[in-house]
Amino acid sequence: TAASSLTLGMIHQYVWARQRERLDFLAFFVVAASAAVFGAFELQMMRAATPAAWAAALRAGHVPLAIFVVSTVVFVRLHFRNGCLDLLAAIVALRLATLVQNFTTGVNANFEQLVDLGYVVLWGKSIVAVPVGTPSRWAWLPKLGNLLLLVFVTDAALTLWRRGDRAARQRAALVGGSVVVSTTAAGGLAALSVYGVVQLPTFLLPAFVVILLAMSLELGGDVLRAAAQARELEASNKRLNELIDS
Repeated sequence: TAASSLTLGMIHQYVWARQRERLDFLAFFVVAASAAVFGAFELQMMRAATPAAWAAALRAGHVPLAIFVVSTVVFVRLHFRNGCLDLLAAIVALRLATLVQNFTTGVNANFEQLVDLGYVVLWGKSIVAVPVGTPSRWAWLPKLGNLLLLVFVTDAALTLWRRGDRAARQRAALVGGSVVVSTTAAGGLAALSVYGVVQLPTFLLPAFVVILLAMSLELGGDVLRAAAQARELEASNKRLNELIDS
């Protein structure tokens, strides 16, 4: 899944290299690459043999996670061409604060201490590690950042929906809806796991892939529409030249 995310990112990075004005393609590449890197740390957590190894993997994983969140809101801002800059700045500030707390307090941003690992069976055959520990007193920081992310994307999507045509409304529903639903589901399950309500591994990458697929479909539609417009313009010029020649 991580490899698929990175492949999608490289394809869109190539498009950006040919069309430098489309910064949303570059933002998508950063989103996809950070998701892929986080997936590697997520796999380390699932395979961790000790609480210290699990905690270290999540501590390192908070770096690509922060990049994923920030680049997602930047993508939405660029692709929707709207979005509250104050909210965007607040999201960036909260993610930076989370990173500082992640490396300076407790064992990572989510846990004050990790006392043990539990194990669950995933997909009927794979035994993976789950955390058992004391939640950090600062664990609300990333949750507040996620909440602001939801507010930012919802506001931007509603603004685009109200002002745009049919294509813009599709963009708002597809990209905005995927970010809101996936972030809510993934963030909610992660919080339940941290507070010991359920025993689940850290499992964010599938939600990230849903967001990436929605973004990729929308960007691909832009490329196809631009190609169709270029063909129409070429055909129109050809007809005009034929009239002039005749």
